[in-house]
Amino acid sequence: MSFGSTVDVSRNHSLSIDYVSKCALNLANEMSNKYSINYKLDGRNIIFDASTGAAKGTSGRLDITDNSIRIKIILPFVLYAFKGSIEETVNEKLDEYGLTVSTIK
Repeated sequence: MSFGSTVDVSRNHSLSIDYVSKCALNLANEMSNKYSINYKLDGRNIIFDASTGAAKGTSGRLDITDNSIRIKIILPFVLYAFKGSIEETVNEKLDEYGLTVSTIK
């Protein structure tokens, strides 16, 4: 039984895979710097977790395909109340990078 919550955001895109990969890496770097989240590359994808700091217990992955990006963040119980604001921030970042719903091929 899980007592946390999951943020799961997917977007379709028609952008180059190189651009989307750079955006994903920029996002991972921002999360690392701001929330002490560790990440590693797994092919095109990024796997992340936080073992310390304000985001302690958070984990997830960012998956990239030729026409979509998906960010799944598993929050621990102590961060459950922040699910809405975290999801909003993820959506704003994707919009900022041009990964909007309207970019469907």
